[in-house]
Amino acid sequence: MGKFKLSRSFNNRRSPSATTALHFGWSRFRLPTLLCKTSFFIFRCRAQQLASAKESRVMVFTRLSAFADKMWNSIATMPSEGDYNAVSTPNGRSHAPTAEKCFALSLVLFEVVCLIFFALKFDMPSPKNNDADTVSTMNSYPMYMDVHVMIYIGFGFLMTFLRKYSMSAVSLNFVVAVLSLQWGIIAVTMAHQIGSNHFTTKLLDIPTMINGDFAAGAVLISFGAVLGKTTPTQLVWMTFLEIIFYAFNEYLVLEEFKVSDAGGSMVIHTFGAFFGLAVTTMLGVPTESEQVHNTSRYHSDVFAMIGTLFLWMYWPSFNAALVGSEGFQQERAVMNTVLSIAASCASAFAATKMMSHTKKFDMVHVQNATLAGGVAMGTSCNLAISPAAAITVGLVVGIASTVGFCYVTPRLEQVIRMSDTCGILNLHGMPGVVGGLAGAIVTFAASDDFYGDSLTNVYAARAYRSASEQGWYQLLAIASSAGIGAISGLLVGFFLKSKLFRQQKLKYEDDEWFYVPEECHA
Repeated sequence: MGKFKLSRSFNNRRSPSATTALHFGWSRFRLPTLLCKTSFFIFRCRAQQLASAKESRVMVFTRLSAFADKMWNSIATMPSEGDYNAVSTPNGRSHAPTAEKCFALSLVLFEVVCLIFFALKFDMPSPKNNDADTVSTMNSYPMYMDVHVMIYIGFGFLMTFLRKYSMSAVSLNFVVAVLSLQWGIIAVTMAHQIGSNHFTTKLLDIPTMINGDFAAGAVLISFGAVLGKTTPTQLVWMTFLEIIFYAFNEYLVLEEFKVSDAGGSMVIHTFGAFFGLAVTTMLGVPTESEQVHNTSRYHSDVFAMIGTLFLWMYWPSFNAALVGSEGFQQERAVMNTVLSIAASCASAFAATKMMSHTKKFDMVHVQNATLAGGVAMGTSCNLAISPAAAITVGLVVGIASTVGFCYVTPRLEQVIRMSDTCGILNLHGMPGVVGGLAGAIVTFAASDDFYGDSLTNVYAARAYRSASEQGWYQLLAIASSAGIGAISGLLVGFFLKSKLFRQQKLKYEDDEWFYVPEECHA
């Protein structure tokens, strides 16, 4: 292939006024580069002065001066943040040099912030500062690793369905997850400490790490809505900001409302879905020509099924990971989730066969709607429900999710211009709300005799609340998660759409950010 056509170069797609505005917006990121240039300039001049003043040190400082000259020339020739001239890649595509610099600087800033917090506010457990039982810690580690597999393999491969965006999907899922894990641990811990006005050094443990993975899950759900439409730099900043709002809502729901939401139907799935839908609404719907690659192929669908199967197998661990063992709570959480997600798989297969326009199994439904039962059982997994109730919830959300993919998502794209790449409304948003409602119904009907002494372990506030009062708080948590998620998503989406960021040019394509071999363009 020859050089990339000028019509698709980055510089040709931006008006002079927009380029000037973006150059001004990103000028703040030129400070580190200017500092480096200034430092090397001073170092070079000083080395030259010393070399001329001390004959005995001529050889040493001449070499230092030569090294400084080389570094200076290397930095001085780097393109500025406002330089949007396209650079040709080996496969003939183009990209803007400034994009790599902005991404790297954002990533470095992100890690520096995390490093400062971990250095000041966190410590490792030791015999001197921790009374935790090593055996109980190791018992929780298997479920932690199950959650880990879901985040990195399950979510990662589930998003590889796009035929020309698989490399980006699994790779960006990886980096977003590791950033979310670190910042999630910090933000959730700080939110609880600020709320309780109790500032101490936090000792890291397995439940804290699981909370970090839960925060990553919320961000990856939102990532599914904007898949193929955002730059890596935008994803870094979306991750940073979303975790802050997530931590606030998590504290509000669990500590102030004191609701039961062990598997995160409301806190994780509902919040993450509404946040992502709000962000993608602000970013807008790609044009018809930009959506050429918003489709799958045979092999990409097979790879996506790997993610589905891993998620399906390990979802019981996700819901039960932070559930206590008192009163057989954890056993109930595992069994209820298994029954619900199995039922949703069966109902999704039946629904897709009847509702698909081809009257055949649709891989979009098979990959996603089959998992809806795990999402919906997040709130009530450890509550006093019968096996039949768990299966009923799974059957309902399996059908509802398929209906959403067939009719709701296309309609929303036409009416309110909301482009949902992965269909997170149908896999996470709708089942999350249904799961929250199911949890509220179970709470209204909760029997104190069934729970016995473990009642306050399930509902922290039942010592001074009636079942009816607790049920209303469960409903309030749904509204809080959806409302805070949507409002914060609109704000973050507006920020990502601003002139501070350049927008993704090659929608649903790896080429803009990854080197793709020549033979893969067929």
